[in-house]
Amino acid sequence: MDFADFTDSISSFYQSHQFIAIVIAILFVFLIFRRPKFILSLFLLALILAGVIYLIFDAASSGIFIKEKLIDKSEFNGIQNR
Repeated sequence: MDFADFTDSISSFYQSHQFIAIVIAILFVFLIFRRPKFILSLFLLALILAGVIYLIFDAASSGIFIKEKLIDKSEFNGIQNR
């Protein structure tokens, strides 16, 4: 998932559920003014977790690509040996 897909999903959620999105935004702004250190540390934690999850999915997708490449190669060799 790249950044454009992420922003599209947020935009789609806002268009589908405007009332919920506005309440979440107001709550977020209220919490930033009320407890800025906690919210910013929570945001930093979420950003770090998102980065770790991105790296895990990136590594898994490259492993899947290599596995499919090996399967295709072995099937091609099986066809040639017949």
